[in-house]
Amino acid sequence: MKNIIKKSLVNINYSLSKSRKSKSIFFHDVHSKNEYVKNGDVSTPIEKFANYVSIIKENGFSIVDKVRNLDNEIEISFDDGYFGIFENIDFFITQNINIKIFISPSLFNDKNYMSSNNIKELSKYKNISFGSHSYSHKRLDVFNDKELENEFIKSKQIIQSLTNQEVDSFCFPLGIFNDKIIDTALKTGYKNLYSCIPGPFFKLINGSVIRRSIADNVSENYFKNIVYGADYILSKWYQKKHYLK
Repeated sequence: MKNIIKKSLVNINYSLSKSRKSKSIFFHDVHSKNEYVKNGDVSTPIEKFANYVSIIKENGFSIVDKVRNLDNEIEISFDDGYFGIFENIDFFITQNINIKIFISPSLFNDKNYMSSNNIKELSKYKNISFGSHSYSHKRLDVFNDKELENEFIKSKQIIQSLTNQEVDSFCFPLGIFNDKIIDTALKTGYKNLYSCIPGPFFKLINGSVIRRSIADNVSENYFKNIVYGADYILSKWYQKKHYLK
């Protein structure tokens, strides 16, 4: 589905059906000077991200570390662990913005991503938490049973050792998952499984997978539409693309 069609559908849905249901919104990176994401326009200028935060608060929503209530709460997460988050961490600390960072330990040695030492440093802040994005950041449906289990276990062990935090949240790399992947994640100790399929936080997929809305570098108007859940109109398209049967 072309972006212009998706945006038009979301804009129309906003005018017809606004919702205050709690939700999870995710990004890949933020930047002030340097952009570390090399594949497309998916790094958000920190000034624009600050505007997103204002939109959330001005419309009566709260940015929380974990959604606990049906309405008016928003989780913010970042996938992959790009270095721009570390470079702009003062913004998140001074504004006391809760964020969860999903990381793949195999990316630590890449110059565009945070290192293990960067992760250690960020783990000192109470408003920064971490989840696993698998060990290798590859599509999980390509692995055999033993390899798949290792993707969950190895990443959890490494991240927990670096952060001294319990790691019970998992975000599917490339957004791809199936029932076998869900079962393996739960079996290896993960409690919160995150997709990239939009919708209300508590409207779970297959009884266990949390919906999330992608908001990389979108316009402020489109971001407001996301905050009010208007992108839920795209959920069937995203689900068909990412939830493999």
